[in-house]
Amino acid sequence: MRMRQNRLCPLSALLLDRHDDRSESSHLQQMNAVRSTSESDIITERRWLLLTGEQWKAGLGISGVAAAGAAAASISISVWISVTVFIVALTVYHMAFASRYIVPLPHAAILVSALQYVLAAWASTFFPPTLLAADTTGSLPYYLTYAGPVMLAIVVGWSCALVRFRDRRPPSVVAHSGLLLELDILFAVGLGAAFFGRLAPNQGSLSFLVLLVASLRYIGVYGRMIAGAPGWEWRLVIVLVAEILFAVNAAMFHPLLLWGMWTLAVFLYSFRPSRRVIFIGLIAACVSLPALQEAKWRFRGSLDEEVANGDDFNFETSLGRSITGLQLLADGLWQTITTLRESVIAAVLPRVAAPDKLQAGGHELMARYAGMELGESTSMNLGYAGEMYANFGPVGGVLACGLYALTFGLCFRFLSGRASAHAMWWSVVPFIFFPAVKAEDDIAFVLNWAVKGSIVLAAIILLLPNLRRSLFSRVGTSFRSTSSTERVLSGLPSR
Repeated sequence: MRMRQNRLCPLSALLLDRHDDRSESSHLQQMNAVRSTSESDIITERRWLLLTGEQWKAGLGISGVAAAGAAAASISISVWISVTVFIVALTVYHMAFASRYIVPLPHAAILVSALQYVLAAWASTFFPPTLLAADTTGSLPYYLTYAGPVMLAIVVGWSCALVRFRDRRPPSVVAHSGLLLELDILFAVGLGAAFFGRLAPNQGSLSFLVLLVASLRYIGVYGRMIAGAPGWEWRLVIVLVAEILFAVNAAMFHPLLLWGMWTLAVFLYSFRPSRRVIFIGLIAACVSLPALQEAKWRFRGSLDEEVANGDDFNFETSLGRSITGLQLLADGLWQTITTLRESVIAAVLPRVAAPDKLQAGGHELMARYAGMELGESTSMNLGYAGEMYANFGPVGGVLACGLYALTFGLCFRFLSGRASAHAMWWSVVPFIFFPAVKAEDDIAFVLNWAVKGSIVLAAIILLLPNLRRSLFSRVGTSFRSTSSTERVLSGLPSR
């Protein structure tokens, strides 16, 4: 009996091996079927500007309904209001899908421009400001003949940068202890520099460097969010609470709003919430803006001077007054050359080498083009749209704004190409492009930030080896768990 059992053992082993081979082959067939199905879906589901044809149809329909509703209340003022509402609705819809592949910087730039150029001015007709200088109701139709086409030019410029963009996510970041330590160093150094800049506001020529170093705190937080590493929540709370304290202390809420918008953009890309959550969050933000604006005006109620209350957030006030009262100089070509030359000098040379270069805050441009002398504590500016108008006139200003948006869009496309292979690049995009989405900063300030911010970032990359490897070397898996379907599609063994 034992010998018979021993003789049967090789036969049973052979049958078991054949069964294992069959099960393995069937498993491989299932994997190939899943793979081929997904590949066929990718091939048939063609995308243009990161959306499929069906998604574009739905987005255009929703935006058309929103524009029709806005036209019923604004057609007597200007058709550009309903056009802007259409752009905003389509941008929000597009952002809900595009944030799966990119940190939506173009969407943020378009939304901020729409808010400051058109929607805020339109809202003032329903909620008149307490200051006469901020009331643009009478000149609103004329103002929108320039601001409306500028919005279209901005949309076209940023959209051209996304043509034939790769709709795929990069591999996840390896969130090891060395990288997390360096991100915490950036977080601590940036937070310390931010408090130092507030407690010791007179740093002279080093003030802008302190501002750039202080902004590194967001790279420390966003890097953890991109990597999906634990602890990003409480670090983000600390940064945002500090930003609120800074905003209240200086009565300047625009940086808080912009960093909050950047945080939302990084959150959408990192964690991909449902579209319902995205829409609810954006609606809540839109509803809270008027309340924040009113609170800001009451907070500044002690200021008596009319100009001192016109800060950077009410850009439509300064630009509207500048356009209605602006007389183009006879030597416009010389003014154009002078403005661009000063912007380049301010961006390239430090203040130690050029102490008389253009200063941030808009004091010189407002005095030159609008005839308004601002106090030292007041920040008001023409912005790039007003500056383009002053240099090139209405038609040339619209074209120049489109070229301005296209230039930064191409820079964003370059960094996005890096981020398509190394996701950690998305954590530094807000640092470099922070002022690019602001509608009222002048060209000199934006170029100054982009150039010197890139220099500071290059120095940080050289000093921090783990961050450098996460930006340039191959990446693997992160703390996030990978679903069984994703592992099958990527060729990994199932768990």
